[in-house]
Amino acid sequence: MTAYVVGEIGAFVMPLLVSEFIEGFDLAEGTVGFVVALQLGSLALAALLLAPRLGRFGPRRVALAGVAMTAAGGVLTAAADDAAMLLVARALVGFGEGCIHASGTAAAARSADPERTFSTAWLAVVGMSLAVFLLVPRLLETLGAPVVFVLLGVIPLAAIPVLLRLPGPDAADAPHSSVRRVPLREWLTPTALRLCLAAGLFAIAANGAWFYAERIGAPLGLRPTDIGSILALASVLAAIAPPLARAALPAIGRRACLAIAAATVGGGVGLMTLVPSAHAFGIGVCTASVGLVFGSVVFMAIAARLDPLGRVAVASRGVGMAGNTLTPALAGALLLAGGGYAAIGITALIASILVLVLGWRAAAAIDSRLLANGQVAPADERHAQS
Repeated sequence: MTAYVVGEIGAFVMPLLVSEFIEGFDLAEGTVGFVVALQLGSLALAALLLAPRLGRFGPRRVALAGVAMTAAGGVLTAAADDAAMLLVARALVGFGEGCIHASGTAAAARSADPERTFSTAWLAVVGMSLAVFLLVPRLLETLGAPVVFVLLGVIPLAAIPVLLRLPGPDAADAPHSSVRRVPLREWLTPTALRLCLAAGLFAIAANGAWFYAERIGAPLGLRPTDIGSILALASVLAAIAPPLARAALPAIGRRACLAIAAATVGGGVGLMTLVPSAHAFGIGVCTASVGLVFGSVVFMAIAARLDPLGRVAVASRGVGMAGNTLTPALAGALLLAGGGYAAIGITALIASILVLVLGWRAAAAIDSRLLANGQVAPADERHAQS
């Protein structure tokens, strides 16, 4: 669980660093979207490359390599004096975080109760994000961006004692000795592909405005510390999402849970970007934050049920991060084209609808499969038979 939480730090802290990239390296608002995209793209690439190979290398070795890369990238970011070095540094940070995150995702998916494990992990992620939103803006004001870049890079070093308890390659392969010989098509099925695509679209819906939250709020009269406080409040409210998702999955079924996630994320981002009001901005941030965490638990729980070895979970999270990668680049392109933040909100609404279409089909197929194996809760059985 620790690896999963540490691997999420970069994505959550990103909205607070965008202004530092713009001002410190004299980048345009649209251009900085591509810097963000490179970091998240490196994270997604690491997850997708490792999905079928974690058994070979072992989660422990992969996580420790990721810690080293993240620390090096943080130091290099602080030392960067031009945009080219910044790009290299953020790519290194992203790939390192991807290694850590993939290890944590696989370990959680292999647990006896993945719904409970991912619910607990996301509750910890919410706590981490609260600390980030409260501390990072103040640290940037008092210590300066270079020191904060280094601190964010070396934080994973504190997790090494826990990461050392992750299984090595032999332990990871022992219960499933044929992991490395299973063809890709046998676990990356059409159902898994639909789930992965829905996860990517969910990330696009949730994060287009997220990375520009500070820039969206500024014209509404909100200071960086105000926005940090709003994000912190959203994190507090999002703490209800993991236990809510765990309770809702067996109570109302996977498809209904995906519908709730898509509606809250799309509606929240719409409020943030389409209604020019500080109050609407705050409500939108909180709504989207709760929906994002709720949906993330649901997606991971479904993926773990689809593949107990964790490969689909790692792949779907990787595609989700690929969606995160595309999102700032897409948002940057919309801004450079003069579309404004309203265009980002409209894109989020369209993506939310597509999440519901693809996710509904994937969840239905999984419900039917689990029903055939006698593993579905009563509410899921009613949905699968409908």
